[in-house]
Amino acid sequence: MARSENPRARSRERGEGAVRARIDAPRVRRSNDDGAILILAFAYLVAVSLVVAMLSTWATNDLNNSAAFTSANSLTVAASGMTEVAIQYVRYNPLISTSQPVGVPSPVVACWGGDSLTAIPAIDGDQVAVWCSTSWEPLSFQTRTVTFYACPISVSAASCQASNPLLTAVVQFDDYPSAPARSAPIQVLCSIWCGSGMTVVSWQWGASTSGSVTGVARSMVFSNEPSDTTAGANTEAAVTVDDASGNPVAGDTVTLVQQSGPSSGTPSTPGVSSPTSTLTAVTDSSGIAEFTSIVPQLAGNYTLTAIDGSVTATSTNFVVSTGRSVITVTSTAPSNATQGGPAYSVSATATTGDTVAIKSATTGVCTLSSGTVSFVGVGTCTLDFDDPATGNANYSAALQVTQSFPVGGLTATQVGLALGTTTPAASATTNVTITMTLENAVGAAVNSSGTTTVVLSDIGGGFFSTSNAAAGTPSLDVSFKNGTSTATAYFGDESAGPDAISVISGTTIWSAATLTIQGGAATQVAVTPNTSSPTVDSVTNTALTLQLADQWGNTTKSSGTTTLALSNSGGGGFFSSSIGAAGTSTLNVTFAAGVGTVTVYFGSQVAGPDIVAVKNGASTWATSTMTMVAGAATQAQITLSSTSPPPSGSTNTTVTVQLQDQYGNSVHTSGVSFTLTNSGAGFFNTTSGTSGSPTLVITTNASGVAKGYFGDNTAQSDTVTATGPGIAATTAPFTV
Repeated sequence: MARSENPRARSRERGEGAVRARIDAPRVRRSNDDGAILILAFAYLVAVSLVVAMLSTWATNDLNNSAAFTSANSLTVAASGMTEVAIQYVRYNPLISTSQPVGVPSPVVACWGGDSLTAIPAIDGDQVAVWCSTSWEPLSFQTRTVTFYACPISVSAASCQASNPLLTAVVQFDDYPSAPARSAPIQVLCSIWCGSGMTVVSWQWGASTSGSVTGVARSMVFSNEPSDTTAGANTEAAVTVDDASGNPVAGDTVTLVQQSGPSSGTPSTPGVSSPTSTLTAVTDSSGIAEFTSIVPQLAGNYTLTAIDGSVTATSTNFVVSTGRSVITVTSTAPSNATQGGPAYSVSATATTGDTVAIKSATTGVCTLSSGTVSFVGVGTCTLDFDDPATGNANYSAALQVTQSFPVGGLTATQVGLALGTTTPAASATTNVTITMTLENAVGAAVNSSGTTTVVLSDIGGGFFSTSNAAAGTPSLDVSFKNGTSTATAYFGDESAGPDAISVISGTTIWSAATLTIQGGAATQVAVTPNTSSPTVDSVTNTALTLQLADQWGNTTKSSGTTTLALSNSGGGGFFSSSIGAAGTSTLNVTFAAGVGTVTVYFGSQVAGPDIVAVKNGASTWATSTMTMVAGAATQAQITLSSTSPPPSGSTNTTVTVQLQDQYGNSVHTSGVSFTLTNSGAGFFNTTSGTSGSPTLVITTNASGVAKGYFGDNTAQSDTVTATGPGIAATTAPFTV
C-alpha cells in the first residue's frame, strides 16, 4: 500500500524521539570526560542510523522517491547532521563572554566549529549553516541555554533567526559539577566543567526555507554571453550554477579566466595598474554569478572559461576590435595667468601610452618649452595636444585635444574687494575694514603704474573713512601709490539691513560687495497697537506689538533676557498676555535671548485718551497713546440744574439727558428721542421761562445730549423721568 504520510513529518517525529532524551555525562573534570564524549557520540550515531533507516524505507515507495522528495530529505539530513555537530562543538565552547548581560540572549554566531561558509561540508549534496544564540545564567545549575538555527548557507544569520529555519533546537548545558564538588556557584564562564551534562529541551522542524536551496555545484552555463567590444572597453557576462537536483547553488565563488585570445592579461579589473587575467564573483540566491567589469586590453578573438570547483563552462567567441586612443590632459590650467607671471607646467597622457605632443597655438600669448608654458602677451592661450603615432594593433590614433585659458596684462582693470565682516553691527562710526587689491582681467594682483584713484560709495546711508572708529563721509577717494597693489579703508552704517559697497574708477564699477548691517543692542521699544481707537470692554481686546530697537531705531533682538514693565496713565486700563482676559493694571514682559518681538493685550472700560508706558527699570523706553471709544448706548443719565428749584409758574430748571454705555461712558449718538415726565404737578418746555405741558419729547444732539426745561408752581416732592428706546432714567426725589 502506498505510503501517504508527509516524509518531512515522519522525519521530525523520529528525529525528536532520537534526541529529546537528557544525556547526563559524569560531572567530572575534562580529563575524565572521555566516557561522556563516547556516550554522546553513540547517541549521535543512533540518531543518524534512524535517519538512514527512514530514508531506506521511503526510497522503496515510488511516489515518495521523486526528485522533490529526495531533495527535501537530503536537506533534512544535512540540517540534522550539522545541528548535531554544532551541539557537540558548543558543549565545550561557550561562544559568549562575561561582557554578555546575564539572562539576555546573545546575538547569533556561527557554531559549527568555524565561521567560513564555504568550508561547511556537503551532506547529501547540501550545505547547511547552524547559528547559535546563548542565554547565560551562572547562578543556576543549568548555566547555558543555547538556541540553534539551521538554514541553507544562502540564508544570512539574521534572516535565518528571523524567518522559519529548517530546524530550531534548544539545548540546556550543565556547566558546573553537582555537590559536594561545587562549594559555591561559579561567577565566571566555565572552563574545565563545560558540558558536564546537557538536555535537549526542544527539537522543532520548520518549513523548508523559501528561495534557493544551496548544494554542491554540478552544472554551470553562461546565462549571459560576453558581447563584442573594443580594446579597453567594458563587456559583461553571467553564469548560472546548479546542483545535482537542478536547484540553484548560492554563495559559491566562480572564477573567470581567459580560455583563448591574446596573451596579455585579459579580462582586467578597471583601476588596477597591472591587469589580471582572472575575475571572481559569488553566486546570488538564484545561483547566478555576474561579471560586470570585463575589460579586454588587446584586440582579437576571445573565449572565457568559468570555474566552480570541478565544474566549468566556456563562453562563445566574442570579438575585441581596435579602440581609439584618448588623450587626457592631466594638468589644470591656471586661473590667473599673467603676462610675465609664473609659468605653467603642462602634462597629458594617451591611452596607447604614446608620448603626447604639446604645442602652443597662440605663440603671441604663450610659448612652450620642455613642458613649461611661459606667458608673453595678453589674450587667450591655446595649447594643442596631439598623438604623434598613427596607432598600433589595439588603438587608432587619438583625436586632437585643446586647452584654452585667458592671460591677463599688467594693467589694473578691476579691484578685489575683501571685507573684514559681511555682518557688521549698526554703528555711528566706521567698524568694517575694507581691503582693496588692484587686479588685471583674470584676477591676478598688479601694481599701480603711477597713482591709481578709485572712489568708494554705498547704496544706503553708510559712510567711509581712512581710519577706523571715525564718523566718515558718504564717499571716499582711495589712491594706490606707484608700485603698490593694495589699499585699506573703513566703513560704517547706522541703518540695519542689506547694503552694498562699490568701487568706481571714473564711471566704471570695478568691484562691489554686499553686506548686511545688524541691529545694535536694544535701547528702546516700539509699541504698535492693532488699532488706535479700541472700544471699551471688560476684557483685553487690543493687541500691542512690542518690537525691540537699538539707539538708531533699527529693529533688533535681545542679547540676553530683557524684561520690560507696562503701565497706563488713562485710568482703568489693564494688560494680559492673552486676549479676552480680565487683566492687571501692570504687566512685566520678558524677551528671551534672540527674541525681538512680543505681543501682549490691553483693555479699558474708560473712554477717552489712554497712554501706555513701557519702562526698563526707571528708564522709559516707549509710550503709545490710544483713544478708547465708548460702546453702544445702553443707559442714560438725567440731571437737573437745581436739585431744589423754587415754585414757579414758568419753567426755571434745566433738564439734561446724556446717553451712556454700560460702563458709564458718554455716548455721542444724535437723534435719540426721550419723553420727559414727572411725578408731581410740574411741566416742561423746550425754552426756559415759559409755561409748559406735563410731558415733553427731547432729542439728543451730536454729543448724545438732549435738553429741556422744567417748572412747578406747587411746593411738593417730585421726580423727573426720561424714557427713550429701551432706556429710562429718573432723577433722585427733589423738593420744589
